[in-house]
Amino acid sequence: RSLRRSLPSGLLGQCDIFPSAWVAESCAGYQVVVLERTGGEASSSEIVQRTERRNSGTGACKLRRWNVQVIGLVGGGLMGAGIAFAIASKLDCRIVLREVSAEAISAARRRIESLVERAARKGVPAAETDSWLSRIQYTTELDALAAADLAIEAVYENLDLKRQIFAELDRLVPPPRLLCSNTSGISISMISGATRNPERVIGTHF
Repeated sequence: RSLRRSLPSGLLGQCDIFPSAWVAESCAGYQVVVLERTGGEASSSEIVQRTERRNSGTGACKLRRWNVQVIGLVGGGLMGAGIAFAIASKLDCRIVLREVSAEAISAARRRIESLVERAARKGVPAAETDSWLSRIQYTTELDALAAADLAIEAVYENLDLKRQIFAELDRLVPPPRLLCSNTSGISISMISGATRNPERVIGTHF
């Protein structure tokens, strides 16, 4: 059934038909967050957040939507550059990419430009690739992410570093805006424990 829907609708639909018996009792809840392209003038991107409580006995579900105009990104390495490219090429919103130094920013910029050049060789018009690049703003100041509607961490796999970043993001970015980690091997609970609002810290992949 999901194949006959739009991508966001299909993903949320899968939550409805996913058997609750497949979810461990130790899982208190989970969230599905979809970045969706819309046609509004103020912003052409929207977050659809759905929070499920599978083992609550009530099947409680909360659905929330909000517009996205700014996405904050911490880290411009191979993964961070790929995330910045993926967002810039799909969503019409501003991306604020934070790196630790001017040299790291230059390296991140080269990685993203390389991905854009690859798309251009495949036939994407220059006007379109130029618009992608114009959506990305670079900074060495974490405070620049304070206006983000969604913040994504994509630094290397070090728990202490990630906890430090999330503690700062929790201070800068007001709730209920989401704080996302691209970690592939560190527990989200261990990362979110550094924040005052752990319920808004989620894992995300691209």
